[in-house]
This record gives sequence, structure tokens and C-alpha cells, in this order.
Amino acid sequence: MPTNLSEVLRQIVAGDVSQLATVRASNHADLVEASRQGPKLQLTKQALAQVLSAWKRGDFSDKEVQEWASFVRRGYAKSSGAQPIRPIDIQYDPLSEDVIVEIISRLDELGDTIDGTISEAELKKMLQLLVH
Repeated sequence: MPTNLSEVLRQIVAGDVSQLATVRASNHADLVEASRQGPKLQLTKQALAQVLSAWKRGDFSDKEVQEWASFVRRGYAKSSGAQPIRPIDIQYDPLSEDVIVEIISRLDELGDTIDGTISEAELKKMLQLLVH
């Protein structure tokens, strides 16, 4: 388990959904500062494939995957409080940005009334896009 927020953020962007509890429990200003201390945060298609594979195995719930996607998409957690939020800068690998954006956007819809489910076939297609 990481001991500092910079490492927590790095692990989340590397595909470790389980670290979101630390983000939820942290002050957003502390997260912003931690994001400045470590290396640039960049989501890769490999990290995204890792999350999808873990979700497919049942390691994470739909809610956890949606929350992770929302965080890496927006740069803040939904429970960040009522103060204005300056998002954490999370880049997407420029060589895979289009496919990453498409899949993250779709995962962020999990649980919505419309388009809130992802079929096994759609998940398989997502994984195929990431490994090619």
C-alpha cells in the first residue's frame, strides 16, 4: 500500500482501482499538490486494459470502475467537497488518445439510466481495441 499521495495517484493512473478509497478520503488540495510532486500522470492503453481485464474477472464492481473512469477523466473525485475544484492533470498517451478517450467516456457512463451497462461483447471489443 502506498504511503504518500503522489504514489497513490501514480498507481491509480497505472490502473489500480483499489486506491480510490485513499483519494475519496483525501483533501483535494492535497491531491493537487501530490500530483505536482511526482512524475507526470499519463494513462496508457495498457493500464486501461488492466482495469478492463480486472473488471471482467470480477475484481471490481461496475461502480468502482465507473468511479475510476470518472477520476481519470476529470481529475477529481465526486466527493471532493463543495469548494471550486482545480482538476489534477492526467494526460492520455498521445499514441492511443482517441481509443482511451472513447473507452473512458463509455466507462464513465456505467450505472446511468441510459447507456449504463456494458455487454460482454462490448467489453471484449474494448479490450481488442487496446491490445492492437
